[in-house]
Amino acid sequence: MDSDNLIEIARQIYSAPPGAPLSIQLDLDKDTSNITDPNEFLFKMLVEFFHEGIKLLHGEGPSNKVDLSKLTQNDLLKLKQYSRSYGYELFINIGGQSTQTTNASSSKLSEHFFRINSKGMTYMIYFDRYQSTVTCH
Repeated sequence: MDSDNLIEIARQIYSAPPGAPLSIQLDLDKDTSNITDPNEFLFKMLVEFFHEGIKLLHGEGPSNKVDLSKLTQNDLLKLKQYSRSYGYELFINIGGQSTQTTNASSSKLSEHFFRINSKGMTYMIYFDRYQSTVTCH
């Protein structure tokens, strides 16, 4: 999936209300057999997708810069709903300052993360595959 295509798809998804979980099927349009770490590739794609979506929803000014400190719990919940619609759980942990930016040595999707340092806070973003919780009685 090339970057321009990814941005266009993100714009289509994030320009409408979030869909139901697993309602959007994302498929790669290129051969991925030569990718040595599929989860790292998927993680980078999800980060780019998330980045484009958050800029569309919360970007300010000509550069669409996002001030993460202004995001409310409802904003974060809505971002999670978008992520679930295309089959992934979004996690954003907010804590103190950190210098590490990525963890690219892991083999599990949920262990790849991206850190953003902003205004003395660290936002750790990571993903996992969405698992529907169905209760049977």
